[in-house]
Amino acid sequence: MKKLVLALFGLLALPAHAADLRVIGMTNDAVDIQAPDPAIACTHRITGQFAPGDADRMARSLRSSIEGWRSQNRYGVSVICLDSPGGAISEALKLGAVLREMAIGTKLEAGARCESACALLFMAGSFHAHESGYYKWRVMHPTARLGFHAPSLQVERGDYDAATVTRAYALAMETLARTVEDLMQNRGFEDGEHLKPSLIATMLRTPPDRMFHVETVDQAGRWGITIGPLRPTSQTMTEMDFRRACANQKAWGADESATSDIYWQQKFVNWKTDQWGETVEVITNDMTGEGCEYSVPKGAARSKRVPVSQVQYGYFSLLEAADPGLRLDRLPY
Repeated sequence: MKKLVLALFGLLALPAHAADLRVIGMTNDAVDIQAPDPAIACTHRITGQFAPGDADRMARSLRSSIEGWRSQNRYGVSVICLDSPGGAISEALKLGAVLREMAIGTKLEAGARCESACALLFMAGSFHAHESGYYKWRVMHPTARLGFHAPSLQVERGDYDAATVTRAYALAMETLARTVEDLMQNRGFEDGEHLKPSLIATMLRTPPDRMFHVETVDQAGRWGITIGPLRPTSQTMTEMDFRRACANQKAWGADESATSDIYWQQKFVNWKTDQWGETVEVITNDMTGEGCEYSVPKGAARSKRVPVSQVQYGYFSLLEAADPGLRLDRLPY
C-alpha cells in the first residue's frame, strides 16, 4: 500500500532548504513605545521555506541575541522582517508562540512576500507597550504581499484503508485547532485575538491551490495590520472624513467590513469646546449616543478642518480615515 502524503499548509513538507534567520542588530531605543511604528527597522530577518526543526533553532537564536542586547542595556523593540513562501505550518505556529511570549514584532518590507505558514507567523507579531501591557505588532508595507489559503490534504494515487485516512484527517484537524487556539484565544493581550474570526473564515474559504492576499484598507484595518511607513501628508480632516474614520473604527472593532455601512455619510457631527479643549464627536447611534470622540487643536471648531497629524484618538493614522475600498498600494508611501 502506498503511503499517504499529507500537506497541510506544508505541515509535513520537507523543503530542499530550511528557512534562514539572520540577526541584524538592535538599532532602536523605543522602550516607551505605545503603538507599532513602521519606521522601526528590522532586528532580525527570516527568509526561505520553513522545515522541521526550524522553530527550535530560530527560538534559540532569538533568545540569545535579545538577551545579549539586554545585557548591554539595549531594551528596544525586537522586530522580525519576513520574506517566505511558507512551509511547515507546525514550525510557524511553534515559532509564533515564541514571538508572543517574548513580545517580538513582525514586519513585511516593500516588495516582501509572506504567504501560507509565513502569514500565520506574521500575525503572531507582538510587543510590550510601556506600562500598558502586551499588544499586537504586525507592520506591512503597502507593496508587500501577505497571503492566506485553506489547508490541503493531498494523497498519492492508491487505495487506503479507513484508518489511514482517518489518521490523516485527524492530524489536519489538530493543526487547524492549534491555529485557532494559538492565534484566536489570546491570553494576556490587551487588544484581543491575533487572528480575527473573519480572517479564519476567509482563509478556510480560499482553496489550497489559490491565495487570498490582503490588498485593501478595509482588510488591513479589520484584521489589525499596521500599514506603513506612509509618506507624511498635508491632508486635513473635514466632517466627512471624521464620519468615515468613525465608521471604519466601529466596523473593524466589531470584526465587520466597513464597506457594508451605506449610511456612514449621514452620521451627526458635533464640534465641542469646553475647559478641557476642543473635540469632534461623531454619533453613530442616535438612541444610545454611541460614537467616536476626537481631540483636536484649539480653533479647529471654527475652521472645521484639522490636519491628520493633529487628530488625537488613541494612535490615529491616515489609514483609519481612508476609503475602506482603497487598495493599499494606492496609499502615499
